[in-house]
Amino acid sequence: MASITSASTRKWFTISDPFVNASNTDCGGTVAFNCARPDVIGNPNGRPCVAGTFFNTCAFTSDLVNGTFGNEGRNVVRGPGYQDWDISLLKTFPVRERMRFEFRADFFNLANHTNFLIGPVGAAGQVEPVAVELGTAQMGFPQSARDPRLIQFALKFLF
Repeated sequence: MASITSASTRKWFTISDPFVNASNTDCGGTVAFNCARPDVIGNPNGRPCVAGTFFNTCAFTSDLVNGTFGNEGRNVVRGPGYQDWDISLLKTFPVRERMRFEFRADFFNLANHTNFLIGPVGAAGQVEPVAVELGTAQMGFPQSARDPRLIQFALKFLF
């Protein structure tokens, strides 16, 4: 028997405002392209104001004053956590001195825990975005999920 357990607390990310760029910046170059950070007017990690969202989407508003930055800091919003249990069961059956069968059963995400993602799978294998865009219909809602429970069986003949 072999197992691997992976768990992480919530991932932090930044809200960006792609529609208004009053500060004329690029958000530090790595958060999003041609965007600005919005103003925070409430607790972003408080109770969600829209049912089904992971965070308080009503805690943000566009920064409309030219030449100013929004007051949101970097990575102020917590997304969903992650839990995964992978288990392998192996049994060897000898046939002769130098021959044997090996049976293997692998269970990935054994508990079938839903691990939501706040954004779609992006380019270069990026699983989640580092920024979520303000004002979009999908803001705060789960966009996809990691793999469900997967089970595979293998029978190997070694000689």
